[in-house]
Amino acid sequence: HPTIVVLTVMFAVFNIGTGWFSVWLPMLVTHTVAGSATVYGSLLAVNGIGQTAGALAAGMVRGTAGLGLAIAAAQTLAGLVPLPPAATTSLAVAGAGIMLFGLFSGPMTVWAQTIRMRIVAAQWRGRAFATLRMIMQSGRPVGGAIGGEALAVVSLGACIVATGVIIAVPAILGALHPALRRPDEV
Repeated sequence: HPTIVVLTVMFAVFNIGTGWFSVWLPMLVTHTVAGSATVYGSLLAVNGIGQTAGALAAGMVRGTAGLGLAIAAAQTLAGLVPLPPAATTSLAVAGAGIMLFGLFSGPMTVWAQTIRMRIVAAQWRGRAFATLRMIMQSGRPVGGAIGGEALAVVSLGACIVATGVIIAVPAILGALHPALRRPDEV
């Protein structure tokens, strides 16, 4: 189904971005905001709080009309919010960006699973969802490897900006795809 293909590609590339995120976040903490393991752990917690809040809010949405575009919007915003931490040494700005990253990424899986449940026949859900998760989750280690190599040759700020681009651009392209723009099919 075209909607599932578009969402799967968007999520796989999003996870490449989260792989980059997992590489540069500890570097941001130690080299930019002069933090420690405690600061790093706190930023991970703030991100988790944002994800949980976003997922809970997404769970309150009924139906599937417009969810494809909502996912694209949330992913685009998730790509934009790491940009301010790239240009600051402020722990407060970094923390706000990391929390918003979680807040905007939290609804994506809830909404996408709602769409998938509507499209995939019950007898195929286990196999289909396992395959889709494997494809989407493969992006994170790929992103981590690429992000580690990139950070060895470009600045931390450039890596953070690249993360935002990697996350936002597929979402913008997905929003333009007819599969996410037809509320009667999604």
